[in-house]
Amino acid sequence: MKKCLILSIALLICGLVMGCSKYGGQSNYSSLSQNEIKQFVSQKKIEPLSIEDVQNSTLILYENGIYGLSKENGKIIENQTGWVGNSKEKVIIGMTSTGSPHVSVIIEDKNLLKEANEVKVVFSDGKSVTKPFEGKRGLLVFYDKNKSNLTINDGIEISIFNKKGIVIYKHTL
Repeated sequence: MKKCLILSIALLICGLVMGCSKYGGQSNYSSLSQNEIKQFVSQKKIEPLSIEDVQNSTLILYENGIYGLSKENGKIIENQTGWVGNSKEKVIIGMTSTGSPHVSVIIEDKNLLKEANEVKVVFSDGKSVTKPFEGKRGLLVFYDKNKSNLTINDGIEISIFNKKGIVIYKHTL
């Protein structure tokens, strides 16, 4: 009886290891091409605020959410995080703290948007990342775009600067 139990557990472990190596090791994910992005945006009827390739995926920030897209063996895999629109806030801020941690920043206030030149995000560990708006209303600001499987603590400070380097908006999450 004891030998059967040990043999069953050993077979279960072998099956799990083989299954994980078969499916986990041979995945071939890639980001989308420009043409695939255009087709996706058209199909979903969204207006991208920012599009970023990170690791082997494409992130599309739009008014009411973010699409995470990857391609595996020619098939597009789609993940979506959404939120309710029509915010009365001047700036909508979101954060993802795992995987490829990033902050989404969408300026809702037209006067603030006219003045905004760049955003600075200070993460909870003190690391700061600055990114120019370059005429965009929304940005994705990554903790480290070249690393995945990261986890950072929640807690960020956002500062938006005008062209003179003066803080015109500040918020802490």
